[in-house]
Amino acid sequence: MNGELAEAIDYSQWVTGEYWDEYKIAAKHRPEIPKTDKSKVDVLRTGYIFSPLPALRWNTVRDAIWDLPDPRDKGKAIYVPNHEFRNGASV
Repeated sequence: MNGELAEAIDYSQWVTGEYWDEYKIAAKHRPEIPKTDKSKVDVLRTGYIFSPLPALRWNTVRDAIWDLPDPRDKGKAIYVPNHEFRNGASV
């Protein structure tokens, strides 16, 4: 994984919160910063105060599928090939 891209998504998630805001995920539902990333996030918080990030963040799976219709809505999901409801699948 490209280090600059990884920094960009970490920055948008843990420093600015833009990533979570984009998907309307309330602060109380956002995950904690992983313990393994805390020192990296501290560096990001201080390292880009006066300069922009060197890269834009990459698209995640959430970015790619956020606008798919609910697969249980047969009226809309029929237009997306192989988009089927799987009971018990993770969201």
